[in-house]
Parts: sequence; structure tokens; C-alpha cells
Amino acid sequence: MEPEGQAATPFDLLVEDPDEGAVHLFWADRKRARLSIPKPRLLTPVPEQGDSTDEDAGSLLIEGENRQAMVSLLAQYREKVDVVLIDPPYNTGRRDLRYDDARFEDPDADVAKGDFVSAEDGGKHAKWLNQMAPTLRVIRDLMAPHGVILIHIDDRELPRLLLLMEEIFREPNRIGTIIWKNATENNPTQVAVEHEYIVVWAKNKPKVPRVWVGPAAETRDLMLARYAEMKADGLSDAGIEKAWKKFVARHKEEIGEFVHYNKVDEHGPYTGMRALHKPEKGGYFYDIEHPVTKKPVTIPMRGYRFPEPRLREMIDQGRIIFGSDETQLLQLKVRLEEADVALRSVIHLDGRAGSNDIERLFPESPDIFPNPKPVDLEEYVLSFVASKEALVLDCFAGSGTTGHAVMRLNKRDAGHRRFILIDEGTDDDPYVTTMTGERLRRARRVEALPGGFTFLRVDQRIDTDGLAKLQRRQLVDLIRQTDASGRGSRIQPVEGTYVIGTNARGEALCLHFDAAGRTAVTRDILRAMYLEAAELGLMQPLRVYATSSEVQTSDGFIFFKLPDEVASNLAMNIRAE
Repeated sequence: MEPEGQAATPFDLLVEDPDEGAVHLFWADRKRARLSIPKPRLLTPVPEQGDSTDEDAGSLLIEGENRQAMVSLLAQYREKVDVVLIDPPYNTGRRDLRYDDARFEDPDADVAKGDFVSAEDGGKHAKWLNQMAPTLRVIRDLMAPHGVILIHIDDRELPRLLLLMEEIFREPNRIGTIIWKNATENNPTQVAVEHEYIVVWAKNKPKVPRVWVGPAAETRDLMLARYAEMKADGLSDAGIEKAWKKFVARHKEEIGEFVHYNKVDEHGPYTGMRALHKPEKGGYFYDIEHPVTKKPVTIPMRGYRFPEPRLREMIDQGRIIFGSDETQLLQLKVRLEEADVALRSVIHLDGRAGSNDIERLFPESPDIFPNPKPVDLEEYVLSFVASKEALVLDCFAGSGTTGHAVMRLNKRDAGHRRFILIDEGTDDDPYVTTMTGERLRRARRVEALPGGFTFLRVDQRIDTDGLAKLQRRQLVDLIRQTDASGRGSRIQPVEGTYVIGTNARGEALCLHFDAAGRTAVTRDILRAMYLEAAELGLMQPLRVYATSSEVQTSDGFIFFKLPDEVASNLAMNIRAE
């Protein structure tokens, strides 16, 4: 048993023979699921499907099977993903989970076929686990030590997901479960279902901040600081009230949810809330006299939440707001410093907002994607867990809501978050190209969002034999995909004679590869590489790839032998054991 909080590689998880006495999840083909880790693939850029901008922080949209794509990302993104936000199939029986027998037998299979799992399928839960278990194993390997994962799910697979998460991520790393109240169900039934869940786990909980603070807290503190400046300027109470209302109105878009805190008294900014009213039966009924009209104030339909002595105490403390006359209900005075800025376990947001997002961006085809998650929901939860420099992974990208939310957050706080979105689409609907990428491009233009992305497509399997057969164009793409200096930040392409890319430090990556692919690096070739890198304003040491070199490595360049270096970086020695 590993020590609490200690990381384990995903290939050690889902052990074949669990310890006696431990609680583990068992299902058909569990042992085979341990082996469902594919070999790396070439990720080929498709520029015409991307969205190249100067503000692209390095985001990726990848078309292909998610496990094949993620294993191919390990060379540069192992333990680099800060946040994972996924919306996997709920296994509803309504064409959302496609079970692929061929790919389950061979995770390297190129086929993307398989029947959808029906609600009547007796093995539907085992089939769901056969997809999710190996997927979560690779996700965990991509996550940074401080990384967190948030998973959308509903009642159908929630029990199995929680047990699977305990086994792969370990029970001490559980953070909590969020309930998303997304609908009002009026259909006759035993239980009207109006919610879904977001399961939240850490890779290593002790490395996660003890308190999550969203951007709302920063906005609130900036507002309070501005109020303090007004007080310090020596304005009268009336002057402060006038200046404060003008400040809130002028900055209402930046202030967002705090726009209602537009009133001030001697203690500071506040708003009124109907928190005095009993939301269900059993409230208190008594009369409160209006201070001006001297008539009893209208009592809420279900009474007050508090007994009379407590409410009168709150009136004496100045915490109650009276309306202009007795016909208006009492309100509780809530001060800005008391505003709730925590990530709560219950979120209220109409699920129809997701479809409205799509309809707004695709007015010509509002039904282009079924049941998308609302971008407001994803933006909200990410605002607590994704720092300004975070790398966010969504390997069930769907309509691209996660990428949309990341761009919105970057606009809100001038962040440089990046996303990696992965999806395969279907044989009859390649929506990653027709819809997901287009949604991101339209959202960026319509909402004036910062961002952009590179589009990659999962291509041929890369093994030792395959490396020897690569053409120069493929080898260039593979070096950019695997070079160790691009870990966490990705290699930026450069189309030179020898220079093929640059890393975050500005160092040049060079390739010498002729038609035969066997020419050695000579002093003349190395000199030409130096000159080209200098003309491009790139730094040394040069990272030189070739089959051999006649020049010994020095401070000015590092030699990497092909295909050995690429094979090593692709981690072909990964074993599911």
C-alpha cells in the first residue's frame, strides 16, 4: 500500500490482485482494462483547422481517440497539467457511449467504430468502466503534483465513478462533490431529477491550496479599497453615496455579480437581500411597524425566518432595510465584506444556458450539438482552480465549452491560461472540425476574447520500425512534439532550412535530414545552423537532431541522435504493469 498522498504512476494502479481487506471495484474485463494503454502516435498539425493569433498562449485542439492523444502528449506534458475538467459519457443509453470492441482488444487500433450502448444492455456499466479506467490512468500521469480533476456525471455512473476515483487517485485525495441544480422538473415521476454532479479530486491533496479563492474575492477587495479611498478623501456621507453609485455604474461590467452593492451607509457598501423570508412552511408571523407610515409591514407569505426578538435585535443593529412604505417586504442588509466568494457545493444554473450559448454562436444551426454544458458553469468552477498561468485539459471536449471558458477567464483577468481539448467525433459526424474548432473561433471573434489554438490530428502509430520510415515533414512534427525542452510549454514551429522550432527559452531546434536520412552533421553544416539561428534571433545552445555528428557537443550546441532521442522521449518503455 502506498503512503497517503504519495504519487504512484498510473501503470501501477488497478492492480491485478488487490490487498485482502481493501475495498476495490470489480467488473468484467477489469484485468484487460489494465492493459488498455496505447502506444504514442504522431500528432500532425492541420493549420487550416487552427486559429493562429498573436495572443495564442499555446492552446491545442486535438482530433482523435483521447487515450492515443494523451499518451502522445506525455513526452512534453507529463505532470504539467494543472486542471482537468471533463464531461465523459453519462451512459444514458441515448447514443452517448460508443463501445468499441476492436479498440478494447487492441488500444492501438485505428478503427473508430462500435455500437452505441443501449439502456437495456446488461453489460453497460462494465463497458463504461472499460473506457473510463484506462483513460483516468493516463490523465493522472499528465496531471501536475498539485493538479485537480473535476468530472461531470449524473446518478447512473456516480457510484462506480467514486469507487474508481478512490482506487486510481486514492481516497485521501478526495476534495468533494458539487451538486449542479440545472433544471426544474415538472413531469410526473417518483423523484423529479433536477441536478447533476461534479466530482472533484486532487492528485496529491496536501499540494493543493487549502482555500480556493475565485476572482470574485479580488473584485470585492478592489471595491472595498476604492471605498476606503473615498472615506479618506473626507467626502460627506451624501458625497460618498453619490461617488459610490457613480463608481459602480461606471465599472458594472468588471464588477459583475457585485453590481447590486451600490448602496453605502456609515459602515460601508451593502445591498438588500430577501434572506428574512422563510422559503418553506413553518415561518414566524408577527407585525413590524414601518418607521415612517407607522403601519404594519407586509409579512412574507410563509412568514419570517427568525423569531420576533431576533428580528427586532437586527433592526436595532441597522441590519434591516425598510421599503418606502409598509407594502414592501423587509430586506436584510448584506455588506460587501460579507459577500460570499467561496466555491459552494451547490450551484444553481439553468442547464438550458448551454444550448443558448450554441444558438448565439450558430444561429444558422442552433441544434448543431446536443446538451452542451453552459460556458458560465465551466468558467465559474475554473475561476477557483485555474490560476492565470494554468494548463487545462479536457479530453472529452465535445462542443469546446472548456476552451471557451478558458478564453473568457483570460479576458477577465488578463491571464495566460492554455487549454488542451481532445475529441474524436464520430464516423458520421466529425464535429471536432465542423463544430468544436469553429465554436472556439466564433466565440473569440463575437466576444472579443484573447486566444487562438493549434489544431493537431492523431496520426500514425510510432514504434521503432515506424521511426525509421518517417519522411522529413513527419520527423519535424515528431521532434516538435517530443523535444524535452518543450515540456509544459510546447515547441513553437519555425520553418527554416535547418531550424525547425524554438523553445520557451528562445533556443533553436535544428534538424539535418537528407533524402536518405543518414547524413552526419559536419562543421560546415553546424556553421550554417549557427548562422540561420542568429538571423532568426534565436539563442544557443542549438538543439541539433541528426543520425550522427562529426562534431563533438560543446557549449554552443547539443547533439541528439535520431531515432534514439525521439524514441526515448516517446516513452516507448511504458508498461501496463
